[in-house]
Amino acid sequence: YISYDSSIDAYGHPNDVKDFAMKAQLVNYNQYRSLAEGFSSHMWDWYTGVIIWKTQNPWTAMLGQMYDVYLDPNACLYGLQEGAKPLHIMYDPVKKTVRIANNSTTPIYNIKYSAWTSDSLGTTIYDNVVDSIPAQTCNEFMPRNLDYAGKNDGHVLCLKLFDSTGKLIDRNFYWLPDENDMFKGFSRSPGQFEYEHFVKNQWVKDSYLKMSALEENDRKVVFKIKNEWDCHSIAFFVRISLVDKKTKKRILPVFCNNNYISVLPGEEQTVDLEFTPVKGIEPMVCIEGWNVDKQFIEIKK
Repeated sequence: YISYDSSIDAYGHPNDVKDFAMKAQLVNYNQYRSLAEGFSSHMWDWYTGVIIWKTQNPWTAMLGQMYDVYLDPNACLYGLQEGAKPLHIMYDPVKKTVRIANNSTTPIYNIKYSAWTSDSLGTTIYDNVVDSIPAQTCNEFMPRNLDYAGKNDGHVLCLKLFDSTGKLIDRNFYWLPDENDMFKGFSRSPGQFEYEHFVKNQWVKDSYLKMSALEENDRKVVFKIKNEWDCHSIAFFVRISLVDKKTKKRILPVFCNNNYISVLPGEEQTVDLEFTPVKGIEPMVCIEGWNVDKQFIEIKK
């Protein structure tokens, strides 16, 4: 029940209600992911469990909800989902280290993790091999120079965890503040971006995003998005929804396996959307991101 104002102002004072709501979703995502990751980082040491006080409001409200009165899931649901994965790679913002949590009942062997970080000075990639992660533990690792990255303008950090065959088993993306806990490099107005490598040429051009939507059955759509930009620009915090093709009004509820995603250069992500079909309403996919214009994608059958 603490005001959003100071947290939202860290991204720049909101210009209007829409700007406030979008910045609030960034705050929501980080808040609930941090809650889950904070638990995992000290499980069986400081904590033996975690409880969410409430998951929704039966009235119109701005906080304290995984989904709102309109049955629309908020970003916090996906942040919590990310942070609570049984086998999870995460960033410790206090120690500036990488942690791997294994909340399962069996040890994990021969895994590899990578840390991709980009700030105004450029992009760096670290790769490391880990022999084993015991069950019910959270292990700490120290990639080089993460404590120095982004002091002037903040930076982005993408952590990936691979099994012994090279298969991706976890991916975690962070946007991190500068040394004053401000996100000045993430200004959202076109022409005002200060973080050159993050938002080079301002908004991500539509032509660099390759998207497709395929109807798997009358209740499920598989959406794919690929960022084909050959520089450091990231399609940041992209929200995916279904709308009525005729009216462009939201279709709710829709259940997604992931949302509010960030797509790195050369990266492709897939999101499944499940819904209840309604006679007379033909759905189509709608996307809109922090630096991505609103777009509508036809669903192929």
